[in-house]
Amino acid sequence: MAAKVECLVREKTAESEGLHGALRKEFISARLRTVLALEKEEKKKSRSRVVRRFSELDLGFLEEEEEAGEEVESSSPGVNLSSAEPTMEVPELASEVPEPAKSAPTSSTIAPPKVKDLE
Repeated sequence: MAAKVECLVREKTAESEGLHGALRKEFISARLRTVLALEKEEKKKSRSRVVRRFSELDLGFLEEEEEAGEEVESSSPGVNLSSAEPTMEVPELASEVPEPAKSAPTSSTIAPPKVKDLE
């Protein structure tokens, strides 16, 4: 009888732990959904504030800059760069292309140095 009770206790404990884990996952999932919804709402509010503030901006200075730029363009004389002399000499490029370097010899293709017999 005690063995049967002990077996039932283990089964109920395992079931309880499984339900506790599932409930914990559901709780975490619900919290994440709430946080994501709040972030989404805050992003919408931020966008609407940006749009509202942008519409309140005084952009008259842009028109003034455009007008000033047009005045400068019309009053500045044209510059002809075709008659300008170079300020430094540029060396001529070689007409021949150098041959690529041969591959470096490997240890198997290098002959060992000759050693004189000192005796």
